[in-house]
Amino acid sequence: MLNGFVSNEVAYLSGWGFSESLWQGIISKGEGKGERFTITDFHHLGKERILDMLAQALVHIKVIYAWSFSAIVIMELIRTQRLTASRIYFYAPAFKLNLTEKEKLAFYQAFDKTPQKLTRHFFTLVADGDREKINWLRANTTLGNKTQKESHLFALKWMFDFSVIQDELAILLASGKVKIYLAERDHIIDNTFLLNGVTLPNIIMMNGHNHLSLLGERYV
Repeated sequence: MLNGFVSNEVAYLSGWGFSESLWQGIISKGEGKGERFTITDFHHLGKERILDMLAQALVHIKVIYAWSFSAIVIMELIRTQRLTASRIYFYAPAFKLNLTEKEKLAFYQAFDKTPQKLTRHFFTLVADGDREKINWLRANTTLGNKTQKESHLFALKWMFDFSVIQDELAILLASGKVKIYLAERDHIIDNTFLLNGVTLPNIIMMNGHNHLSLLGERYV
């Protein structure tokens, strides 16, 4: 499932397993007031229907903030020219994960068989072991929703199967429409791949930040 909210022609999209309240707890109170939207039952809808629904939800949006998994969905809309936003900010986009294929399979199977145990491990990675932040993630997660387990598994497979090449990113970033912010202490994202040893325009490494704390600062 995918959660977000829109406020003043700006959309905020959460990552895999998190509600829109995560963003609302981070940004200023004035911006945090908006209209919530959610797309559930991924496994019944299928990717194309999901993309159509999201494109419709964002049709009047001028600025998008997408974190982690939601950056993949936005990237799919960009590829298929179904997005009208003039500015897009990707925070720790899950374009390539810091997992081997074997580890991806183990992660998927662990969530399928023992979701609570896997969720605890996942939160530790996201918050870089910060107990206070881990507790906060628990208050803003959708992973405990048993009726959406298959939807979460669908999104997980989508994320694991997604691929992008550096040339595609370079062209996108050079357009000036997109900025990417990476976290130095990110245990989820393969920053080395995204940076590719070179300095690309509009891709910025934030020192001292992790996958979650990256959202705690507004750089734009």
